[in-house]
Amino acid sequence: MNKNTNTQQLGEYVRHARTAQGYSIRGLAAVAGVDATWLSRFERGDYSTPDPHHLRALAGSLRVELSDLYALAGYAVPAGLPNFPLYLRTKYGEGLPEQAISELDEYRQYLFGKYGVGAAGEVNDE
Repeated sequence: MNKNTNTQQLGEYVRHARTAQGYSIRGLAAVAGVDATWLSRFERGDYSTPDPHHLRALAGSLRVELSDLYALAGYAVPAGLPNFPLYLRTKYGEGLPEQAISELDEYRQYLFGKYGVGAAGEVNDE
């Protein structure tokens, strides 16, 4: 098994989403229909090529973008770009703490509101 940076970041991303929503490993595994042992190893970054079907199940259960999970896994993203916090986690890894990522995302949202830019980057002509 190859523990590379992307799979470790992917596992950390899922762990963060899981704990933020109050799921235990077994709880999320049951909801997503995956094996709890697999999920534990996945969160540690033990799988260099996680099953796309498992990623889809996790995305649906955690209410996160499937494209974000695919991007972190190194798979071709079906459509669109990853969200801003995921981009920051991917680009800067452990060098940028979660608190900084949250603050940057809040500031991005503030600027979008101030300048009339929608979430998808479209300009609101009001």
